Amino acid sequence: MNRIAVPLFLILLVAGTASGWLGPYPLATSPGDDINPSACKEWVQGEHTCLVWQTDSAGNWDVHSRFCGLENGNGWMDELPVASGPLDEIMPAVCAVFDPDTWMPRDEFWCVWERRDTPDYGSIWAARGTADSGWIRLDSLAITSSGPGDTAAPSVISIGGQNRDTVWVVWHDVDTNGHRIDCMFWDGMLWSSRQTIHAEHAPLKHIRVGRRHSWSMGEWPFVVWEKTGDIFFSENRDGFWTQPEQVAPSAAQDREPEIVNLLGGWYATGPWITWTSERDGDTAVFGTAHDTFTIARRWCDTACAGRNWSPCGTVAWFTTDWEPVVTLAVSDRNGNPDIYDCYSEYYDWPVDTHPSIDINPTLTTLGYVDATTLCWACWQSDRSGNWDIYGSFFYNTGVEENGARAGDGLRL
Repeated sequence: MNRIAVPLFLILLVAGTASGWLGPYPLATSPGDDINPSACKEWVQGEHTCLVWQTDSAGNWDVHSRFCGLENGNGWMDELPVASGPLDEIMPAVCAVFDPDTWMPRDEFWCVWERRDTPDYGSIWAARGTADSGWIRLDSLAITSSGPGDTAAPSVISIGGQNRDTVWVVWHDVDTNGHRIDCMFWDGMLWSSRQTIHAEHAPLKHIRVGRRHSWSMGEWPFVVWEKTGDIFFSENRDGFWTQPEQVAPSAAQDREPEIVNLLGGWYATGPWITWTSERDGDTAVFGTAHDTFTIARRWCDTACAGRNWSPCGTVAWFTTDWEPVVTLAVSDRNGNPDIYDCYSEYYDWPVDTHPSIDINPTLTTLGYVDATTLCWACWQSDRSGNWDIYGSFFYNTGVEENGARAGDGLRL
């Protein structure tokens, strides 16, 4: 089992909040604005996880990264560029690559983003890297058309099991017929041809890719998106994308869907979908129950005023709870946007309530089942006078020690 630097964590534990989140700590070290953070949105059961973001430290938008390990205190390694140059590199996303037979990470990562070639056109790019060697491969995938002020906003996930050694990338595109969701996948050697998952005239927004799982079929890609205030999904089990189905239908506005990706192997569970909804008459975070996508439950405090939006989530199996989901959201209940851990419909815990603007949260879990585990919450904040990336973590050393953690606020 990987051992963590206990003395530093004991010091940090004293400084932690009552919720159990320790921090926040600045994570972007370059000058200028740092925005749109994206972490591996899953439980990476291995040695490292990864965070990527946009930075304008060189005068235009580039993509930077940091890898994080379990050792040496909080484990963050040096900041590394992923993509830079005279054109804007925007909206990055990252995932860890999982072995198709063992469902364990290979300590390998793929980062995807959009390069804005002109105000009307862009291109999807991908880079492969490791914590030891940095970013060692750069691929151009496809040309996109999204128009001024819009973006392809690519999303990425690794699919393992049943010879599905693939990395799937999905993005938004626009043509004369309307809006499309397109995708490509990496089969371990080559990128596939471009496929269209779904197309229609209505705007398709906030497209995210994740994974589903069954014992007989292994894992397969799963995509959610927002259309005219409703949430839809499609999946690819046998090489074909299914017709879109609606998630937890409601007459109210549902927006900003995110997938809480399942775990592979014998302890596979989920996935869940979380999103922002106005179905209770306010702006709150909702989620599905397991993989029953017709059921919705409120995932934020009913007693608190204010709006709650931009949800994200990850799995963290700290306990034997059937639904080991950690979810974050932005809330303005205290008068300005803050980051909250959405514990349940009865109680939330603050992650960061500094009197600044805190937005765009992302989550990742790093570690091993019943062993050392870190859950990192990262977000964008203007507390330093410009936009920077901050992070707080929750540390756990096994199920048997869960009752001794600082606070009891995580939805675990």
